This record gives sequence, structure tokens and C-alpha cells, in this order.
Amino acid sequence: MRLRTTILLAVLFVLILIYGGLFFATVKIKIQISSLDAEIEALKTRNQLLTYEYLKLQEPTYVETIAKEKLHMIEVNNFYVVEINPK
Repeated sequence: MRLRTTILLAVLFVLILIYGGLFFATVKIKIQISSLDAEIEALKTRNQLLTYEYLKLQEPTYVETIAKEKLHMIEVNNFYVVEINPK
């Protein structure tokens, strides 16, 4: 009878160890999922911003404004040239 109790306790101990290992593995996976979900949301936001920027760059008037303001280009007879000494 004592041997049977010892074996049952040993089996119970092993099962508790297995359950504990699985529990902590599950917690670790849930943390990783949460982290990946946050990363996905950040990437979705970044994608929206890039899409908006892409669409703006498809507008000739926007590109022209950027060329004039940031690159100091000026229009001369339907050509754009870079102004060496911008005002």
C-alpha cells in the first residue's frame, strides 16, 4: 500500500511539473502574441501614412510645390532648373 501511494505521489508530482511547464509556456506565447499584435497595429498605421504620402506624390501640383520650396527649382520656359543661389 505504501509503495502504491509513493508511486501515485510521484506521478502526481510529474503531472504538476508538466502542467506548470505548459502554463508558463502558454503565458510566454500569450505575451509574444500581444507584442506581435502591437507591432501589427504599428505597421498598419505606418502603412496608412505611407499610402497617404504616396497618393500625395501622385499629384503634380504637390510635386511641383516640393520642387520649388525644398529643392529651390524654378520654372523657365516649361523646364525646371535648380536655382544655385536661392532667395
